[in-house]
Amino acid sequence: MQINIQSFSFAMFAAFVMLAAGCKSSGLKGDPATADDAVASADVPEVDAEPSDISTRDQVAADPDVPADLDVPVDPDVTVVDLAVDHGSGADDSLIVADDGGEDAPPDIQPPDVGPPPPEGCVLGEFRPYFGNMHAHTSNSDGAGTPADAFAYARDTAKLDIQFVTDHLEQLYVIPCLMPDKDFPDCQQAATDATVSGTFLAGCGFEYGTSFGGVTGHNNVYFAAGLFPCLQAYFTEFYQSVVDDKSCIAQFNHPGDSFTHTWRNFEYHADVDQNLNLMEFNTGGDAWALFFQALDAGWHVSPLYDQDNHGADWGTKNDSRAGFFMTDLTAEALHMAMRDRRSFATTDKNSTIALKTADGCWMGSILQKVKSVTVTAEVADPDSGDGFIALEFWGPKMTQFRAVDCAGASTCSGSTTVQVSGPTFVLARALQSDGQYMVSAPIWMEP
Repeated sequence: MQINIQSFSFAMFAAFVMLAAGCKSSGLKGDPATADDAVASADVPEVDAEPSDISTRDQVAADPDVPADLDVPVDPDVTVVDLAVDHGSGADDSLIVADDGGEDAPPDIQPPDVGPPPPEGCVLGEFRPYFGNMHAHTSNSDGAGTPADAFAYARDTAKLDIQFVTDHLEQLYVIPCLMPDKDFPDCQQAATDATVSGTFLAGCGFEYGTSFGGVTGHNNVYFAAGLFPCLQAYFTEFYQSVVDDKSCIAQFNHPGDSFTHTWRNFEYHADVDQNLNLMEFNTGGDAWALFFQALDAGWHVSPLYDQDNHGADWGTKNDSRAGFFMTDLTAEALHMAMRDRRSFATTDKNSTIALKTADGCWMGSILQKVKSVTVTAEVADPDSGDGFIALEFWGPKMTQFRAVDCAGASTCSGSTTVQVSGPTFVLARALQSDGQYMVSAPIWMEP
């Protein structure tokens, strides 16, 4: 049989175009009759063409034998820059397209300017200050009134954000320490009733201070799972109770009130240090020197100033406050601030002091693997006339690193850089013209 070479060549060419374009099954959005008519004009066998992973436009542009006037659909939202292919030059045969800047165009994304990550132990976050009184007594021990009285007075008269009642542990038991009485659960219920969401937080703790081995100091305990044993042979047994109760937070109360109230010269216990996080500045002793004695001994404690009320003056006994930087006014946020040692002591009822590193690590952080740390302290008092005269930075052995002259301003800030060759810390103290002062929590650093 004679084969018409010219007809066969044209038919084969049409079949090739049909294969390259993927026919109807490829999803080509042209006129379907065009391809069908071309195939029908020649007597050629049916060709099974598999769909290609390459786009229709890429297939057409990549083949030099395809007529230039072949109708190829083009996405109207894409500008075709170059469809020419130089098969002899070794150039890239891929289709080059450019975005036309339309609404669907991807944004011009720049890689983020990411600095080094914060050091290990860094506590970051957005916090605001709240003022409280964390040490007070009622008639449940050696104070006045009821817990409900204390909470209502602190909330409505003293205008505190936070009030805790911490009656003496041994007086929360039925004498002689046989079993707990109902005073503590009654206090907890009164705290729940007195709390106003977002406005006032009430709570109950207790004050340890009795042992057969002599009184070595008093300690408040917050957020415990229950009352500790009434009588313990020595303060180290109290320490064991702190360790055993994973949720509790303990503090050193009024250190130096007597010569024995130093917990055996702040003898360090690493396991207790995890939960004994706070230290009061209200004391008959030298609170500033005793604070450094505890820090130099290895304790990671942050300061607060309480009132230790024994009369019906909860929050109005003086202007001193326990300050906390918290996410919000909730028991959970307070527990977190205590755990992370994010507190400050102030003898002014509404002054604040905050200490942070240059990369945002809050006071109370225990930074690991650092060589040099820059810290900034900021103090503020909203009352006119309560200006600051100095902002100071202090380190181990009560060493002053730097002092900033605040010139009587109601706000003041300053920075200092600490070189870290061994375990160390830095804290800030602000002095006001009326003699009042604020002390920040330290930031601890280890190389």
